[in-house]
Amino acid sequence: AMTRRQVRKMVVSQALGVGVTSLVPGAVVGIAVAYLLNRGTQATSGLPVDFHVRPVLVVGSFVVALGIAVLAAYVPARRAARLRVIEALQYE
Repeated sequence: AMTRRQVRKMVVSQALGVGVTSLVPGAVVGIAVAYLLNRGTQATSGLPVDFHVRPVLVVGSFVVALGIAVLAAYVPARRAARLRVIEALQYE
């Protein structure tokens, strides 16, 4: 038996966990794709462009992505908290 507040916290914390778990692989793949695109720039334009990873932008992207994950989970969390147990069991 959980209170409505505990249900909301559980759903939001699960979304936060999924967000944190996906950030590291997403950042690695994102940086790799950016590097490959940068390498292709010289072949198409003939001008070399330096590639730099800016840690502030990476950390800022982490924060924004986590914020989006929490905001996206808030509405379903509120809906789950308002659901009556009998209705939820009948759905199953």
